[in-house]
Formats: sequence, C-alpha cells, structure tokens
Amino acid sequence: MRYLPMIIIFIPILFFTVRANLASRSIYQRISLISIAVYLIFIDYFCFTPSYLSSANFATLHPVWIGLAPTNSIPFAGGIGADFFLNILMTVPLGIYLGLFAKNTNLKQSLQLGLLTGLTIESAQFIADQVVDLKRWVDINDIITNCLGVIVGYLIFKLVARLLPKLVQTFAVRLN
Repeated sequence: MRYLPMIIIFIPILFFTVRANLASRSIYQRISLISIAVYLIFIDYFCFTPSYLSSANFATLHPVWIGLAPTNSIPFAGGIGADFFLNILMTVPLGIYLGLFAKNTNLKQSLQLGLLTGLTIESAQFIADQVVDLKRWVDINDIITNCLGVIVGYLIFKLVARLLPKLVQTFAVRLN
C-alpha cells in the first residue's frame, strides 16, 4: 500500500512514452524520449517510495508536524548539506529536457517549471504522507533546490545549444 503513490505516478509516464509515437521518430529523438521516461521513473522512485525518517534531522530542523508529515517552512534551516546539492542535481536534467522538448523557451519558463516541479513533488509527498504514511519530509528547501536545478539545467542546455546547435537539433523533439 505504501508503494501506491509510486505506482500511480508511473502510469502517466508509461502512457506518455507509448503516446510519443516512437516509430515515427529518428533514433536520436527516440533516445531523448526514452531517456526522459527513464529519468521520470527514477524521479518517481526517489520521491515517492517509502522513506524512514531519520531522528538526526529532528535535532537540526525541528519539524512542524501536519498530520503524519514532518514539514519545514523555514528556508535553509539546519544548514546546507549534501541533500541540498543532490536535490539540485536531481532536477538539472529536467531543465535540459525543457529546452529539448519545448520550442522558444526562456529563463522565466525554466523558473516556472522549477517552481511547479518543486511544489508538485512536495505537495504529492504531503498527500501521500497523509494517505499511506510515506514518511517523507515536506521541505521548502526542496522546492528551492528543485527550482535551482531546473534553471541550471536550462542554462546548460542554452550553452550547449549555442556551442553545438546541430547536436541539439538532432536530439530535439517537438511534441504535438
């Protein structure tokens, strides 16, 4: 039952992959489509499988419990640790995929996608905590770092697009 959120989120990822009509795409576009599906499955796994709350976090963060979910609404409470940078790293590919899948994107759109990503993950974790006791923190720092990761990924995409435009065009997929 505690794996139900991961399974529910997996279904649209599978649908997206099937709907992408891989047969009509070039091999490079297929790589882009399949790699984003695999990436989203990893995100699904990392964010929506049960976790065991570490009592070490309680010493530095002092969570506010809302139902079954420990929450932190104070940015950078408890300092910046490895998880801060890992959360940024986790969403860098999403910023790259934004450039590959959406035409004429800009920094504002990457900021919006980053905020939407962070808010969606944290909200879904909060709901899953209430429904199946997922044992996940709901943390403002995760929203901030997810947003930063998408922006960094988008900036990497723009740099590569400027230096190697043909390579980017080869892997770009414009979805209808």
